[in-house]
Amino acid sequence: MDLIEQFEDLIRAKDENGWEPLHEGIRSGHLDVVELLIQKGANINERTLDGEGDSPLRISLDVNGPDHPVTEYLLSLGAIDVGPDL
Repeated sequence: MDLIEQFEDLIRAKDENGWEPLHEGIRSGHLDVVELLIQKGANINERTLDGEGDSPLRISLDVNGPDHPVTEYLLSLGAIDVGPDL
């Protein structure tokens, strides 16, 4: 059993702003982390701020840009672009 399987509940754990590890991995631009978290069950469309904030794709577009590998990966999976003002 690997470490992620031992702490599987943390994959979707939220901080006080509704950010999950997936959002943080995206903001940091780490494709390998993003791929692993999604493979382990992270929701590619989970919004921040109790479902009223940005989607992972919106975060990647804002922080990484449209041509970044993380953005392209999310798009390839059919992620939606949702933000509080969209």
